[in-house]
Amino acid sequence: ESDVAQTALVLLNKGSEPLSFDVAEHMQPGEWVEQLTGEKRQISEGDSLNSVVDANGVQVWVRNGKLSDAAFEAELLAAMAVQ
Repeated sequence: ESDVAQTALVLLNKGSEPLSFDVAEHMQPGEWVEQLTGEKRQISEGDSLNSVVDANGVQVWVRNGKLSDAAFEAELLAAMAVQ
């Protein structure tokens, strides 16, 4: 449906050691759920998502709901237009 919206954040570590991520830019507030483990994180406005990804590992974080940052949405749309 057109009124269903989700944002996915994929953290990929292709290295041989665990890697720490601190995602702050354009982080949307709300509940983020890691799809492989079910771990949940509540992110407030201005917070970052911090996580450690195992060596050669991946995490997929999903947030339900529309984007609340118009500048971020514009950047995403521009990036998709050149794909």
